[in-house]
Amino acid sequence: MSKRNFSQRIAFKSQKCVKVVELNEILYCKADGPYTTIFLSGDRSIHICRPLVEVANELGKHHFFRINRQHLVNLTRVMEYTKNHNHRLVLDNGEELCISKRNIKPFQQLFNEIVLMI
Repeated sequence: MSKRNFSQRIAFKSQKCVKVVELNEILYCKADGPYTTIFLSGDRSIHICRPLVEVANELGKHHFFRINRQHLVNLTRVMEYTKNHNHRLVLDNGEELCISKRNIKPFQQLFNEIVLMI
């Protein structure tokens, strides 16, 4: 039996079950008070009973970045970064999210590290 690479998977506990997903399936996470909604490819989502700060602590090790108080984004799913007055990201599903002013510089530094710029 061959070993599978489980380091690229994460388990989320919801009220009813534990869901295991590939990290690259996660588009972004959104805070909802003490809960977090994990948005996945294919218009799927998981609602968990953990605040976004806890999710960010775990996913921050895997190319995820907290762009504002409400959103944690998978940087590998960013397809466009607009540097106009509101610094907006477009994910590969078409979702648009804004980066807070205080997170612009840290975002740009990390984004430049993982994306080849030409």
